[in-house]
Amino acid sequence: MLAPVQLWGVRLAASASQLQAIEAGLAEDEQLRAQAYAVEHARRAFSLTRAALRCVLAQALQLPAAQLQFTTAARGKPLLLNDAAVSFNVSHSAELALVALAHRGLVGIDLEAVTALDDAPLLVARVFSAREQAVWRRLPAQAQTAAFYRGWTRKEAVAKAHGDGLWAPLANLEVSLAPGLADGHGHLRLSDVGTMALYDLDLGAGLTTPHMAALACTAPTGPPPPLRWLNADALLRPGFATG
Repeated sequence: MLAPVQLWGVRLAASASQLQAIEAGLAEDEQLRAQAYAVEHARRAFSLTRAALRCVLAQALQLPAAQLQFTTAARGKPLLLNDAAVSFNVSHSAELALVALAHRGLVGIDLEAVTALDDAPLLVARVFSAREQAVWRRLPAQAQTAAFYRGWTRKEAVAKAHGDGLWAPLANLEVSLAPGLADGHGHLRLSDVGTMALYDLDLGAGLTTPHMAALACTAPTGPPPPLRWLNADALLRPGFATG
């Protein structure tokens, strides 16, 4: 039986030969999307993220990765045709990708590399509610960057689980900017899907750039699911994943 929520990570590093073999295992439309990237690191990130998704779903459903079929909902949320009860979501930076998988529930994930924000006030005005903006402005300057990314990843995770993603007016979705949502107690009540649990994720050490990530799901609350890791070798065996 599938766990209610699974969480997988993959470092976006692969040799040229590994990347070539990984891309050969993607579907034709995915290969065409990969080839459309003019920047090499963007192509690598897309291909490895997509391969990781196929790897995780293939193992969970006990199907060959080549048999997985996808479609998109009206607002672009990806769906799995093989099993409508399974939902998934992915997010990646230049360095890392995350894949979240839920059985009989909604799931969304967002990952961001934390970098200095030259236009932070403009971004805050665009994506934070009036109350959140007031909270952010009262913070010490050295705490504002982390608070922005904390709020941004939480909002995006919820919006992606719900299915609206960046189409949703994020300023209408209020979250806490404070640290510490490690146990799923950041509950949000949404009129059409009920209660959604919200987690901040610990990505461990070893990343070149600091990152923040959040997971939103309608599965039962409690400790966050363990983060398991894939590597390029695992992606060459898309029916098998360990970590």
